[in-house]
Amino acid sequence: MGKVKLGEIVEIKTGKLDANASDKNGKYPFFTCSKEPLKINQYSYDCECVLVAGNGDLNVKYYNGKFDAYQRTYIIEANNKKTINTKYLYYLVNSNIECLRKRAIGGVIKYIKLGDLKDIQVENIDLVKQINIVKKLDKLQQIIDIRKKQIEELDELINSQFVEMFGDNEKGFKCKEIKFKECVNQILKGPFGSDMKKSLYVPKGKDTYKVYIQINAIQKNQDLGDYWISKEYYEQKMYKYELRPNDYIITCDGTLGKLLQLNENMTKGVISSSLLKISLKENMILSRYFENIWNLYMLHQMSKNIRNACLTHLPSAKIIGDMEIPLPSMEEQKEYAKFVKQIEKQKSKIQTNLKQIEELQASLMDKYF
Repeated sequence: MGKVKLGEIVEIKTGKLDANASDKNGKYPFFTCSKEPLKINQYSYDCECVLVAGNGDLNVKYYNGKFDAYQRTYIIEANNKKTINTKYLYYLVNSNIECLRKRAIGGVIKYIKLGDLKDIQVENIDLVKQINIVKKLDKLQQIIDIRKKQIEELDELINSQFVEMFGDNEKGFKCKEIKFKECVNQILKGPFGSDMKKSLYVPKGKDTYKVYIQINAIQKNQDLGDYWISKEYYEQKMYKYELRPNDYIITCDGTLGKLLQLNENMTKGVISSSLLKISLKENMILSRYFENIWNLYMLHQMSKNIRNACLTHLPSAKIIGDMEIPLPSMEEQKEYAKFVKQIEKQKSKIQTNLKQIEELQASLMDKYF
């Protein structure tokens, strides 16, 4: 039956508000570049639609109801709901998100061009077939959501054990506090953006160095990305940003504070301008303890230093280093790490099943779209 362009069958609007318009006590969802919506006390839209975060995570959401949106959020509505199903549009756009990410433009913060969104190809099939496709994909999505919920509950169990053993922000901690910089060998933010421009990248070669980017930490996958600098440029200007096994890379912009610990199989490389590198003193602080104190306490403390509600930035390495954190004995940290290891085994089984279901869903989306 042929294909048409997305722009021919939908209306695409953009939000009008600045990210600072959010209100944590608001009544309505406020869609920005963040994966989870913020809150707001007003709404400008009341519809069934597909929402695309034009920058940051570049994520896609389906929503039906009252909401408002940040100025870089695309709002997609079907021109005629008798011929196009909105949930079908959601799966369609979602199946094209990787292609859109590759075509995104900009520096540190990438954004999708409206024209690229409008140019997505849509198979011209009847509404009944669209609804049948949606039903199949929705069934798989329900299983995916259940598995993700199970993983969340196990993470909550890990967090509750942390609080039981060591305390929390509200009731106080049960151990002495020291400055975070005393627990680390290095805290370093990436180079200036001008020192890591795309024009400096080279094809992968025998002596090249990989440039690790935010997506590595966001998706917890050190193998993603295909940006490289030459050995000469590394030795000339980038050597101090080198990464080694067991180092942490942490997102500094947009999606705030996501972390990944690199393992022994990492490719030699450096951090990009949008990452923070942390190297722990392993005789003082264990990685499992650090990850929880980072997520449960340090990010909370840093929130006062965030300069923008949407395009967030971590504070300086100096501010992070000067933060005081509770540090229990190594014996207590090891006891906690043992508990976490047991829970992680259960999580691993669920994650394996989740991956299988997601791959099945992806294969169906490739077939349909």
